[in-house]
Parts: sequence; structure tokens; C-alpha cells
Amino acid sequence: MLSLKKIIILKVLILSFTSCSLVGEWAYSRLDSYLANYFFQYANFNKDQKSIINNIAKDFHYWHEVNEMPKYKKILESVKSLDEGVTHGEVEILYLNLFDSFKSSNNFFIPHIVTFSKNLNDSQVSQIDKHFLEIIEKRKRALKKSKTRNFKDQTLKYSIDGFKRIGISINEKQKININRHINLMEDIRIESINMQDSWNKKLIKILMLRENKDFEILLLEHLRLSGDFLDGEL
Repeated sequence: MLSLKKIIILKVLILSFTSCSLVGEWAYSRLDSYLANYFFQYANFNKDQKSIINNIAKDFHYWHEVNEMPKYKKILESVKSLDEGVTHGEVEILYLNLFDSFKSSNNFFIPHIVTFSKNLNDSQVSQIDKHFLEIIEKRKRALKKSKTRNFKDQTLKYSIDGFKRIGISINEKQKININRHINLMEDIRIESINMQDSWNKKLIKILMLRENKDFEILLLEHLRLSGDFLDGEL
């Protein structure tokens, strides 16, 4: 489920980047519990389903620590080495490296979601649909509220705050440099929300076809589309 995966993976990235600190290391060590609890918010799952979710979360935590954490550490070192003379091309390379790791984590969940979804019931699908709608409405309200602030100024603030979370202090020259790259960005937040909403609705329709012989293929193809969607949003 795209919105679930995306939010989880973004938070995984934050935990990964902050894991070098004592608090961050403690938080990352609890990643499997965090992921499981996040999944539980989407519907009222039974005991067996919760057990499956817990196992998937533990498997992801182990896989992520072995396969992805070394990549994040390299990316973090690259971020720390950036100075005011960095080019847009260098930033683009850094972004692509980050997105590759992001997409790997995203793809980890796909086969598990396909298998898990076959055992959902109609009530749970309805609950997932309701949760999706609540997320979309929350994003719309947040966007409406943020419209009172300049998009690029807001993005600059989020960028600086993000660097602080991974232990990097930004000086004035670096702020100017970051702002220069932000000026190349377009505000596509409403388009992003609409795309997400459309994707969610199609997913719910597919989940209602669990008895269809082509269900797995339909769901797999739809989940794989999330990679392209994420690429357009990040």
C-alpha cells in the first residue's frame, strides 16, 4: 500500500541517518516494533495477521541493517562533505543514490503485501480505504494551512531542520546554496496529493478482487507502479 510504504520508508531514512547518535541508535533498534505498530493502524487485524506483520517487520529490520545501512552511511558522509560550491549535478547524483536505497526498501514490501492481502476480508479493506481517505484529507488540510507561507521558504526551513536531525549545522553560505537549488523546484504538492488519492482508490478496487484469478498479477503491477509515483514525488 503506497501511502503506508512511503511514510514508513521516509521515517526509516530518518532513523537510519540519526542512528549514529545514542538516541537515534536506540530508535533504530526498535524499528521492527515501530513498523508493526504503524501497520496495525490501517485495520483491525486478527492475531494471526498481527503475527505475520510482526515477522515481516523483523525481517525488514534485519535486511535493512545488513543491506541498506552501509549505503546510508556513505550518503551521510557525502552530505557532510558538501560545501557552498556544490553543483546542481552533484546534488542530483546524491538524490539518485538516496532514491535507489529508498526504492530498494519500497520493493522489499511488495511480495509481502501481495501475499498478506489475499487474506484480508471486506471489512478490513473498507477500514484501509477509510484510513487512506483520512490521510488524504489530513494532507489537504496541511497544504491549505501551509498556503499562507511561501513554498520555497518553507522548503528551505524543512531542509535545514532535516540537516539538523542528522547532526549537520548549516551556515549562511550553505543556506544560500540550498536556496539556489530550491529555486529550481516546482510546487507540485496538490498534484502529488491527487495522484496519491487516485492510486489509493485503484488499490482498494483491486483489493476487492481477491477472489479473482488475476488478483496477484493486478496487485503486483499496481504496487510496482508505486516506484514511478515515488520517483515523481521525491
